Amino acid sequence: LYNVGTVKLASARQCKYISVVPYEICRDEAHLEKFCQDIFDNGGEGIILRDPLCLYKPGRSHGYLKHKVPAPTHSWKKRN
Repeated sequence: LYNVGTVKLASARQCKYISVVPYEICRDEAHLEKFCQDIFDNGGEGIILRDPLCLYKPGRSHGYLKHKVPAPTHSWKKRN
């Protein structure tokens, strides 16, 4: 379920930088991990989780949470 007005706006402009994607309701942690693994396996960096009870506001919001691939850890060798 998504805002039809947004779909019409995005398709009318056919902007190469913006696309409208369907959303999926997270059922549980296992569902989240499988969904994210599919994203990562296809070259994606992560997903955005949204609290459905929070209203949209521009800028940073406490109603959104990024779920991303952990940053790689580096092992530093001591130079001689």
